Amino acid sequence: MKRTGPELVEEASFRNLVDQITDYAIFLLDVEGRVITWNQGAERIKGYTEEEIQGEHFSRFYPESARERGIPERQLATAIDEGRSEDYGWRVRKDGSRFWAHVVITSVWDDDDELLGFAKVTHDLREHGRTNEILDRVSDSFAALDEQLRYTYVNEQAAELLGRPKDELLGRSMTSVFPETKHSRSYTELHRALETQRQTTFEFYSQVTEGWLEVRVYPDEAGLSVFFKDITEQRRQTKRLSEEKELVEQILETSPVAITVLDDTGTVVQHNTRAEELFEEDGRPLMGRNLESTEGMLYDEEHAPLPLDEYPVGEVLADGKTILGFRHGIELADGTFRWLSSSFAPIVDDEGDVVRMVVTSEDITELKLSEFQLQKQQKELERSNDELEQFAYIASHDLREPLRMVSSYLDLLDRRYGETLDEEGVEFLQFARDGSRRLQQMVHALLAYSRVARQLEDVGAVDFADVVERAQQNLALAIEQTDAEITTESLPVVDGSETVLVQLMQNLLGNAIRYSEGTPRIHVSAEQVDDHWLFAVRDEGVGIAVEELSRVFGLFYGNSTEGSGIGLAVCQKIVELHGGHIWVESAPGEGSTFYFTLPK
Repeated sequence: MKRTGPELVEEASFRNLVDQITDYAIFLLDVEGRVITWNQGAERIKGYTEEEIQGEHFSRFYPESARERGIPERQLATAIDEGRSEDYGWRVRKDGSRFWAHVVITSVWDDDDELLGFAKVTHDLREHGRTNEILDRVSDSFAALDEQLRYTYVNEQAAELLGRPKDELLGRSMTSVFPETKHSRSYTELHRALETQRQTTFEFYSQVTEGWLEVRVYPDEAGLSVFFKDITEQRRQTKRLSEEKELVEQILETSPVAITVLDDTGTVVQHNTRAEELFEEDGRPLMGRNLESTEGMLYDEEHAPLPLDEYPVGEVLADGKTILGFRHGIELADGTFRWLSSSFAPIVDDEGDVVRMVVTSEDITELKLSEFQLQKQQKELERSNDELEQFAYIASHDLREPLRMVSSYLDLLDRRYGETLDEEGVEFLQFARDGSRRLQQMVHALLAYSRVARQLEDVGAVDFADVVERAQQNLALAIEQTDAEITTESLPVVDGSETVLVQLMQNLLGNAIRYSEGTPRIHVSAEQVDDHWLFAVRDEGVGIAVEELSRVFGLFYGNSTEGSGIGLAVCQKIVELHGGHIWVESAPGEGSTFYFTLPK
């Protein structure tokens, strides 16, 4: 059952309250994860102003490795499914620096169970470390008491903490100034120190200061020297840290990922329940097990033995590097074999030396077996395609001679007996001759299609402007007869086979000329998109019906008398052999644009 978060409200009082919080980054996201509100704590912790960040996706707060693994999206999905998502991990500020954060994302729903967005709270856990530093810089309050517990001296800090000026304290007993202390623990402990003449330290809740005090008492002949300081906030922080530590331990124990901690010798000093389940061996506990015990049990992704010096643990301990997603196999002593995806993160001391290391391991055995099966199927498919290609080449090559014989005898039949045939016989003979001619064209096209992969040789740098120029030269007659206008923009240099790329452009330009009404006008362009070039061949021809767009790259599409019906299938094969993709956008009467990509 979903646990709903607070309603999205616009009341000024609530917005002002949230905006004044500076210890936590509190903001709202829309259903797609874009920032829609931003408080002062968010600006202080993350470094962005509201104007800079509003409308941006919250994934920018995550390290690149987390974004690549889809962690931001998974956390939103968890918040939708379970009501909230809680996480501890690295986050990134505007200036690029990292901080260790506790993050809670809560899904927000309306009364009709429609998702409105998300509330996100981020806490910089490293700020806890400032408490002791701050307290160390503040001088303790000090008071001297005689044997009657009368104040004989107080410093400025003590007077301020007790809320009384010095002249109201000096010469008077503690109970006369603060009657409520007579039955307090402080009164009892001070008298005990006088009686035993032993120094003591204690903590208690003071009704005078309305907070917790830490008190150190040093007795002497004159009375007591008392140092005290307010530790209310320290206790609150300690409690908070204790609660958060308990939460972290609970998360670790319920984590589906195996988590182990190794010391600087590679020995397991801590682990969670999942790790015990994953690596347990009869009579051999995981705790205290050393990495050297895995010698000969590790394997790389190709299932070859993995030497221990190539396992990342040594590199992490020596260089302090973080290594993510290292895939490997492990064979346990009982013969159980598992594939794992492991990540390694160093733990350093104040001097930057690696003292421990956290290793997280996810069992990916089923995934790896699926990958092996997929690779096997891929190889079988490649073999099958090679066989089919070989068959197409042999079949089309061997069919040419019988077809030539059929065509020759049809011509001979026409010459010898054409005059004796009636009108219907002449028509039948013409049908046979046209069918033979068409079949010859199809066999020739099939042979050309099967030869594409064989022609993919001499791959190197190819100036695409030269490719288009050569294609136009091959189409010179068609261009002259139709007065076709072909324009180009600046075209890049690509890696490929010039011969087949010329064939690609010749087919695309030839189709654009063939299927244009009036003067063909064709434009060729290219632009860089991420890690590839996007080419476009745009014409103003008759266009293609929407229901035909998914079929145009099929073998013998159209099967018209104007072409072999295989030109676009050849184009697709050429592009895919170069590691690209081809598609068309078109509508009847509006022309067509053929797009294809080639790697940079």
